[in-house]
Amino acid sequence: RRHQRRRTMLLCAVALSALLSGGWWIATGPLLGISHVNVSGYDNADQARVVRTIQISARSGTMLRLPTVAVREALANSPWVEGVEVHHNWPRGVDVRITQAKPAAVAVTDEGRHVIVATSGRVLAAADDATELPTLRVATAPIGGYLTGPARREPFQLLSAMEPSVARKLQDLRVTGQSMSATLADGFEVKLGPPSQGWEKGRALEAMLTATKAKDDFAKHAYIDLTIP
Repeated sequence: RRHQRRRTMLLCAVALSALLSGGWWIATGPLLGISHVNVSGYDNADQARVVRTIQISARSGTMLRLPTVAVREALANSPWVEGVEVHHNWPRGVDVRITQAKPAAVAVTDEGRHVIVATSGRVLAAADDATELPTLRVATAPIGGYLTGPARREPFQLLSAMEPSVARKLQDLRVTGQSMSATLADGFEVKLGPPSQGWEKGRALEAMLTATKAKDDFAKHAYIDLTIP
């Protein structure tokens, strides 16, 4: 009986090992491997490169272990990719949905370089002369990197609070020390106080700029003060 019990235990161990190995093979092998990848939401000039990068990195996952982290890491150096979502597309496919970065302003550096910056504060690319966006003054702006300090956050909250057609009237938006200010396209000065409450100041500024008699009122004064929006 002792030998029979040992033989039974040995057979159970072998069967369990085979079962686990089979489960591992199913989970990681070709049976549940990803065979096709659909990419949507991205139409920038480097679309072909981004799609190819996703297709390669997605092969590292399976239908039980989606390659979300691998895809995000592979696209970390693509500034126009702001977000990535990976979803099942059964039986053996995945859908990769990209959130493409939206240009929010043209940043002008101390060296005179003009670059496009997204709402996240990330520097996207060099700006051409035809770009119609608000102008933001910054010290440095490496392409692919992020603006630092208050210049990364508050100016974009202010801009996102306004309609694009109104936001384009802002020129030379800047954060100097603990003060934020701007100049309108016609040269009128806007004092914005500390780099905080960007959303509230943007809403208040839009209300003033779209008022019926705004131009007549501005002509009577030297500047707008929105320190307290």
